Amino acid sequence: DCFVLKNITQDFINKDLQVGDDSIPEVLRNPFPDHGKAA
Repeated sequence: DCFVLKNITQDFINKDLQVGDDSIPEVLRNPFPDHGKAA
């Protein structure tokens, strides 16, 4: 077991941090991403 990796992972969980890119659209919550001022 990697104790350091477990601690880092647990810290992310405890802080409710998301690992990933927020610019990727969440298609289940927001199927139509923001397209700026296009109308």
